Amino acid sequence: MIDYENSLCEYLNEHSIPYSQNHPLKYETYFKQGGNAEFFITPTSIQQLTQTIAHLKRNSIKWKLVGLTSNVYFLSELTYGVIISTKNLTRLSFDGEAFEVDCGYPMIDLVRVTLTHGFGGNEGLEGIPGTVGGAIFMNAGAYGYTISDHLQTVTILTNSGEVLAISKADCEFKHRDSIFKKNPDYIIVSASFKYPKESTSLSAEKIETFHIARHCYQEFAYPNIGSTFSARSDFYLELFHESKTYTFLGYALKLIFKNPLSKLINRKKPTNEHLNLLALKYLNRNNDFVRSKKTLNILINNGKTDFLTLADQIITLRKKLKNDIPLENEIILAPLGGSTTLNRQITERAIAIGALNIKDLEKNTTKQT
Repeated sequence: MIDYENSLCEYLNEHSIPYSQNHPLKYETYFKQGGNAEFFITPTSIQQLTQTIAHLKRNSIKWKLVGLTSNVYFLSELTYGVIISTKNLTRLSFDGEAFEVDCGYPMIDLVRVTLTHGFGGNEGLEGIPGTVGGAIFMNAGAYGYTISDHLQTVTILTNSGEVLAISKADCEFKHRDSIFKKNPDYIIVSASFKYPKESTSLSAEKIETFHIARHCYQEFAYPNIGSTFSARSDFYLELFHESKTYTFLGYALKLIFKNPLSKLINRKKPTNEHLNLLALKYLNRNNDFVRSKKTLNILINNGKTDFLTLADQIITLRKKLKNDIPLENEIILAPLGGSTTLNRQITERAIAIGALNIKDLEKNTTKQT
């Protein structure tokens, strides 16, 4: 029995906070992998969330906050301790001008709700599968739109337990970055947005256009957690940037297979397999990547994937990409449950990816994803 089990059960039951024990994370995650969590807690209100975190801190219990897990990877090789999910924090209110949204509200739903109220400005975010909290954390974006474009304020829970609102300027948004990445003690609990008025039919047309475009390069069949790296332009050209020959070949393949006629012919089965094969040759790999046919930049779970295999792929790509291209996915290594420890191979790969600093294992991480 883990040391804190009885006291935590008692506290959660007393405050009617939903939870389960020895919870299989693989059924909660987008990637459909992960070991069990000793506690999987799903607050249904901001008050329950703040109560839970306060109790954990008072009792020095390590924990991890997640959203819909659309860009996080849990290892099947590990048992985790306390995981808090914001998936039930989905309150949305609208006062005629501004939308107030809880951190667990799905981005896909936010785009469509604003559409039905006659507002635009976030159409390019229609395919982002995560939560509002996770999107703000990493300043998620697509097709020239970002979550921060029409953000007004973010309400956060501080390390001292204070709930306060901060302005957009205070969030220090940059490309896939924000103050929340630098300060894990700030927990996003809600946000307010003001969007510009837009013709509903025009917004719907934009959403449809972006959805079709996304279908060409995003994996829909296999479980996945989206793009591995946040390339600012074409992923393959970023990968080939050190080689004029491969850059030329990449442009040639795009000209052949990405022209309007080819796209029309292949519209029911879009693929980047030709570019994938060119990239594998460039990387000196023998078609051994576990990958999506849509792009080498998406790792998939084909039922045979393990962390070491995926980690080696990430490391191989990282060596060839420009150094300023950030990793979009988060590899969850803590809090570990019971007597679980990281073995040498996992530790080495995690450090090589940049997903692990040894000090991180001693911290309470609070990223919402």
